[in-house]
Amino acid sequence: MAAAVGTLDVALTTTSKALVYDLVGPEEAVNGIALETLADKLFGVFGALLAGVLLARVGGTAAFGAMSVAYLLGALSLDLRQNVVGGVVAAVLETWERAKEES
Repeated sequence: MAAAVGTLDVALTTTSKALVYDLVGPEEAVNGIALETLADKLFGVFGALLAGVLLARVGGTAAFGAMSVAYLLGALSLDLRQNVVGGVVAAVLETWERAKEES
């Protein structure tokens, strides 16, 4: 069991750092990865505390339900960021190209 958890942890850590690199680009990679690591540690602490409170007060179903909602919100925020930021960048680049052509 420990080997499986360790293997999955290595895969998760590697893919999360690669995702951050893809989102922020090479110029901001160090800052992005540092911020992701900080957020991971902070949310790990607060998530564990919240899960403990939920387990004690309302049971395991609520704790796993809250964790599922948190993962869903994280996935939706990444999708929103990709779509919104990608659309804004595309519009700015298109406007820039038009301005260069006109001048």
